This record gives sequence, C-alpha cells and structure tokens, in this order.
Amino acid sequence: LPILSIGPKKYNSMFGQSVTVHCGILSSSPILNVFWERNTSTEVITITPGLSGIEGSTTEDPALTILVTSYSDSGTYTCLAENSDGVGQSESVTLLVTGGVPHISVYSTSVYSDYGQGVTLHVTIDSAPKYFDVYWEKSAHGLVSVIQSGAVGTEGGDVDIPSLTIAYPTLSDVGVYTVNAINALGFGKSADIKLRIRGGKVINHIAAYNLIYFDKKK
Repeated sequence: LPILSIGPKKYNSMFGQSVTVHCGILSSSPILNVFWERNTSTEVITITPGLSGIEGSTTEDPALTILVTSYSDSGTYTCLAENSDGVGQSESVTLLVTGGVPHISVYSTSVYSDYGQGVTLHVTIDSAPKYFDVYWEKSAHGLVSVIQSGAVGTEGGDVDIPSLTIAYPTLSDVGVYTVNAINALGFGKSADIKLRIRGGKVINHIAAYNLIYFDKKK
C-alpha cells in the first residue's frame, strides 16, 4: 500500500484566505488515484480533483489547497492514495478557520483641537476577512449625519485610510464621531470619539422686533 506523510498536525486559516494542506506519497508502484476526506462532527466528505474552490488532490500534486476558506471548511482532513495494491491513508490533521466582523480601535475617545488647525481622529481596523467599506458618522444636537469619503474639508475616512482628518475644524465640527467598517461577516463599529474645538467666534443671534408706539394722549 502507499505510505503517506502529512504536514503539521494543525492548520489555522483566516476566513477568506487560502490554505494548503501538504501530503507526501511513497509507493513502489504507480499511484492511480489521490483524494481527501474531511471529517466534521456530523459527516465525512470526500474531496476529489476538480471540485469547485479546490486545487491539487491529484497524482501530480497530492496537496490539498482550499482557495477561499469558510467556516464550513473547518474539520479533520485525511489524505488517501491508491495503487495496484490498494488504498493507503495518512494520519489526520485539523484545520480551523477563524475570523469575524471588523474590530476597530480608537487612539483616544476625547480629542481637542484649536479652531482652524487640522485634526485627525485616529483609528485602526483589524479584520479577517478584509473589510470592504468604511464610513464615519457624526452625532450632534440629536442629529446623526454620515460623512462621505472625500467630503469637502476632510481627508481619509475610507478603506485605504480609515482615520478621518478634518483640515480646518470649526465649532460646527464639534460632536461625537464613530467609524464603521463592513466585511463579509458583518458590521463593526468603533467607540465614540468626542471632538471639542477650542477658540473661534461665538455669534449671538439677536432677534429683531418691530416696535409700535402708541400716543396715550390721543
């Protein structure tokens, strides 16, 4: 029977990434067939060449490559090979696929800036799979507004540069900011960032009244 050797006993993959489980075969006669089995808690699935999303598992390339992993790929894998004497199999290895919604870290939850001097709300995003959308929200006076990427007076706030820079902050920029990121698994939201602006002019609006005078002598 073929003698099969396999790579590490445990593989880890982030959701959406590719992973290759290696298999070596020693045989005194030509290998006729190679296939893999995945054993989960509920079923045993045979993986054969040509299966969608799979590469390898052939006599020329017995290693198994999963091009885009998902949670359903987690399980125990065994490599099997057949020659004229029968079928040999390897020891089993475990594949664990992990990942989740984006996790957003903020540098500070309270940011102060001088009127008219640029300020950046710094954040970092950890995400597996990679996030594909980022947007900011501002809450002030009971109203929530979405800050579109490329909005006048801002930089960043997008997938490439998630931190948001306000080039010339004024008192109208005071408020509570949050950033949101979306990946294939769902939606992540940051903690609140309170932005305060020092200085600037406070304009008091005085209502105008029409005064009507009466001559009491008439």
